[in-house]
Amino acid sequence: MNAVQRSGRPVIGLGEGGYAYFGQVPCGEQDEASPIGYPNGAHGSSLQQFGVVSPTHPSLTGPRSVDTSSGNVIVTTSAMAYVTIFDPAVELVGRTGPDHYVDVIDPSSAGSALWGFHGVPSDYTRDGWNALANVINYLID
Repeated sequence: MNAVQRSGRPVIGLGEGGYAYFGQVPCGEQDEASPIGYPNGAHGSSLQQFGVVSPTHPSLTGPRSVDTSSGNVIVTTSAMAYVTIFDPAVELVGRTGPDHYVDVIDPSSAGSALWGFHGVPSDYTRDGWNALANVINYLID
């Protein structure tokens, strides 16, 4: 964990493991835990999509195509476990409810992101894979 933190590079946290990681790693000028980490969220067992918060955010607009026309991104073909964050003051991309977010980016943590879904990769839709790939691209671009 220390080597990752010292690298100064963005990290993408996946599901509960990412949530736990960001809850332990000091970030930003105050060396506080990231707001996208434990204990700032909740776990769930059944999610297939997220609501689009920022339709023009680069993680949804490219380089891979993601269908956001319905206001949602269908991530999986069957329900998947997830972790959601309570209304953090960071870049908000996808929501699971009015104040719960499953796809967020924390600029104070080297521009790291939490992708709240975790489950069987073969259950991802094309839009799900493309959205995840765009998040990664956004972090390294």
